[in-house]
Amino acid sequence: MNNFRTSDSDLAAYIITLGYEPSYVEVTKDKKHGGRLKAFTHFDGVIEELIKIQHECKNKNINVNLKDLSIARQRINKIIKLEINRAISNFS
Repeated sequence: MNNFRTSDSDLAAYIITLGYEPSYVEVTKDKKHGGRLKAFTHFDGVIEELIKIQHECKNKNINVNLKDLSIARQRINKIIKLEINRAISNFS
C-alpha cells in the first residue's frame, strides 16, 4: 500500500466512486499563490493503480454514474471545507 494525493476534488470524487476511501485531507499554504490554502486528499492504495486512474480521468477515458459522482463530490467537498476551516484556525 502506498499513499496517493491529489488536489483535484473532481478526481478525488471519482476515486471515491471506485470504492476508495480518503485516508485524510492535508491543508497547506500554497507558496506559488501568495499563501492561499490548498487541500490535498490522500488515498491509500496501490500507487500504480491510482496513477492509472488519474491518467484515465485526465484523458476523459472514464465511465461514471453522475449521481454517484455528485454524491461523492458533495462528501469530499464537505471534508475539504472542514479541514480548511480547521487550518485557518491553526494558521491564525
